[in-house]
Amino acid sequence: MEFNNKQKTEFICDTMFGKLARWIRMAGYSAIYIKNSERQKFLKNFNLRKNQIFITSDSKILKMDIKIFYLTEENIFLQFKILKEKFHLSFDNAFTICMECNYPLKSINKEKVKDKIPEYVFKNFNDFYECEQCKRLYWKGTHFIEMQKKLNEI
Repeated sequence: MEFNNKQKTEFICDTMFGKLARWIRMAGYSAIYIKNSERQKFLKNFNLRKNQIFITSDSKILKMDIKIFYLTEENIFLQFKILKEKFHLSFDNAFTICMECNYPLKSINKEKVKDKIPEYVFKNFNDFYECEQCKRLYWKGTHFIEMQKKLNEI
């Protein structure tokens, strides 16, 4: 499977890869998560666009006439490591996509988030980011440092 990570790539994660979708987003790539309730409709109307990669462990799908990446590893850390190596993922754009809803994050003025975050966070951090879709807030606290360590381990 050819892959050019300079082009905007989108991963589509089957129902068994919800955590992997979050890791992919953490790394700065778009990842659509197909929920179990949406799976049949999605597969029925399945039509990959250029630079979309469908990730599944369902061997029945291998028989379908679609382009997929079959992944059987169960450990999330190893799943992500396999993807990084297979598709030569870089982490240049890590932490730029909302891990919950897959939309871009934008920088937001600290004063605008004062009433939305704990006082300790407001006092100790200056850079804040907001999801353009769900309005979830992010900052580079201890959770960020731990996620960055995980990416560096890979």
